[in-house]
Amino acid sequence: MPKRPASDAPTRDDESPSRAAAPEELDASSGAGAEDAGGGYRRRTRPVRVRQRREAAIAARLVRGLRILWPLWAVLVVAWVIYQVATTSPAFVLNGSRDIAVSGAPMVRRSAVRSIFAADVGRNIYFIPLAAREQALEKLPWVRRAAVLRIWPDHLRVQLRQRKPVAFARRGTHLMLIDTKGVLLPLPPRAQYQFPVLTGLKPGPGARADRQAQVAQFLAVENALAPAGVDARISEVNVADPADTVLSLPQRDGETIRLELGNQDYLARYRLFAAHIATWRSEYPNLRSVNLRYPGQAILDSGQNGTARKRTR
Repeated sequence: MPKRPASDAPTRDDESPSRAAAPEELDASSGAGAEDAGGGYRRRTRPVRVRQRREAAIAARLVRGLRILWPLWAVLVVAWVIYQVATTSPAFVLNGSRDIAVSGAPMVRRSAVRSIFAADVGRNIYFIPLAAREQALEKLPWVRRAAVLRIWPDHLRVQLRQRKPVAFARRGTHLMLIDTKGVLLPLPPRAQYQFPVLTGLKPGPGARADRQAQVAQFLAVENALAPAGVDARISEVNVADPADTVLSLPQRDGETIRLELGNQDYLARYRLFAAHIATWRSEYPNLRSVNLRYPGQAILDSGQNGTARKRTR
């Protein structure tokens, strides 16, 4: 029996031409064949991601940050240079009292103001404690408020507000002035005032609050009597008792009568006094005082070691 050619030999199942090759095998085989045949480059089927190095990313961020912050650094450098020049240059040194300008408060001696800055002569004006100097100025008589300003390059400006007196204050045998805050002021040498004299004031520097209340008591009486024109006729006001304000009123014959008004209805009580004073003085020629503190009656000091009660209604 004749033999079949080798090409006609039956194939095995794993070599059957009916089985299709996988795509990967085809690609690999085709690529391998291409490399074997022509030595060419085998192209990758997927792209490879290129990763940036960590150091390069950090450096890029730093560069971006410096680009953003460089104006701030420039401002800081300029400010530092200005500070060094302003605090070390002799152009900013206070040379003497002539470099201190003072305005306001004509009753305050300029020499007393400049003496407060004696320790600052030769010092840089930016190192002078302005708040401390203002407090020292406000302790001077007649100074109510003080403000100290630096004037470039080497001057100071002092602005003062003066206290306003409202009455004389009797301190023993001496007279002073007093303002609405109860502060006692020395009499200026050439000033002239027409005020009543307050007596019965609390003494001592620690009684300023009490004196302020006493001045308010006096001002309440003065304002109440202003419509009657009596405020200009008052020569003396005793405010020792907060429940009784005592006025000293000069009369036409030169005598002075004390009028006790209590602590309310000042104008009505004064008008009652004005309506009866002529009759009372004709009855009591040595009349010294009239007490109108109690409603409906007047207590008169006749000046003859006795008192009299008069009905006023």
